[in-house]
Amino acid sequence: MFSKLSRFALDVLFPKICLGCGIEGAFCCTSCLVTLEEIPPSCFVCERRSPDGWTCDTCRRQTPIRRFLAPLKFSQTLVRNLLHAFKFQGVSEMGETLAEPVVCGLSMYQFLPYPPESIFLVPLPLRPKRLRERGFNQAELLAEAIGRKTGIRLDTKILERTANRPPQTSIKRKEEREKNVEGVFRARAPLDSRTIYILVDDVATTGATLNDAARALRAGGAHKIWAITAAR
Repeated sequence: MFSKLSRFALDVLFPKICLGCGIEGAFCCTSCLVTLEEIPPSCFVCERRSPDGWTCDTCRRQTPIRRFLAPLKFSQTLVRNLLHAFKFQGVSEMGETLAEPVVCGLSMYQFLPYPPESIFLVPLPLRPKRLRERGFNQAELLAEAIGRKTGIRLDTKILERTANRPPQTSIKRKEEREKNVEGVFRARAPLDSRTIYILVDDVATTGATLNDAARALRAGGAHKIWAITAAR
């Protein structure tokens, strides 16, 4: 963790520049933050509009994920810039910025009708090598920010990676992405069938990684599995 003095020194040497308009003071200023195009929930599999994010009846057999929220469009340039800075440029505090539209969506679409005690946020774990290189897990930072704003508990011990595979960004075809993450995750302990486990990651593309993580939770005993990403 950086001390306040270290953070001040970094701000002086590398001032925060808005990735939208270029003004100093924040990586995404208030004016640009409101330009983020928020999208309504959709079915995790077919991506058709779905009230409150429930997986549609047609697709339920294809995934253990029963509810999904991704409030931002990855195709929007500012969203891509924010996520790129978060994952690849070490801007760890971007988790707070990206958590804002997520929490707004959770409230707007009534994702949290249950008491917080019955829900766990489960960030997807990184490969150990990638974690050492990056210095933080962006999914965990996003989940921490969501948890602070909603009161939902975070558990980083539920899932573990059992294999190291090439990063998904290096693979273009959907079928190859699905094969690349197959069997990568494992639930560490028997899970409560009554608890809602919400998988958290920064972005969903094909959904293969989230799907494999969900299967691991299901194998561990979870019955209520949802997923959240900042963008899709």
